Amino acid sequence: MFAKKQLNQHGELPRLQYSRYYEQDGQLRAYANRAMVNAFLFAGLALAALGYAIHIGTKPVTVIRVDPGGQASVLGQAKPITVVQNSESEPTDLEKTAFLRLFLDRYLSFSPATVDLNWANAVSMMTSNLRKLALTRMKAENTVGIIKDDQTRSEFSLGLLEKSDKDPLTYVVHGIKTVHHLHEHAETTDKIVSQFRIRLAVEHRSEENPAGLLIADYVEEQIDGEKRGQTTGQSAAQN
Repeated sequence: MFAKKQLNQHGELPRLQYSRYYEQDGQLRAYANRAMVNAFLFAGLALAALGYAIHIGTKPVTVIRVDPGGQASVLGQAKPITVVQNSESEPTDLEKTAFLRLFLDRYLSFSPATVDLNWANAVSMMTSNLRKLALTRMKAENTVGIIKDDQTRSEFSLGLLEKSDKDPLTYVVHGIKTVHHLHEHAETTDKIVSQFRIRLAVEHRSEENPAGLLIADYVEEQIDGEKRGQTTGQSAAQN
């Protein structure tokens, strides 16, 4: 039994009084019930956390691959995913320069084995009217045939790339083309320093063209070096 002290009305020393046993037993039972509820609650939380950790640990890591054209796809899945972006948003300067670099690399770097694919990809980056003009010239001059007959290889090194002060979609590019020809077992090498004036056109963004850019005008001017044959078209075509 438990004793408790109380002062009487005369201020005398307290007398010891004993509480009833069932009062203490009720308190103990209440504490026990409360502890049991807390134990079950925290055990449930622990099991839920453990299950979530196991789920995350067994889930394979998602790897996203972005190709040079800006197309994103999940590794291991055939269907590409679309980069979420407003189709009406204006291309950034970074997108414009990346688009130009990709075009020049495809159009000016090639070998007899890769010229068909490289130029097909480069021509697909042009507006329809410039594309028609470039294909007509290639066919008339048999450019691809000459490249394969002479085993021509072209290596392009990009130099200065500047935006025009007059037009935000026009760029002036300087670069060096090193062109190797092999004809009748004799090799010749031309090193050509050129200036390129390229104007871009903007269209709606899409899965086929996520940057929303096209080559609208392309002009090449030789600055220095000996140029043997014209392998790139010049035009003043307007979009």
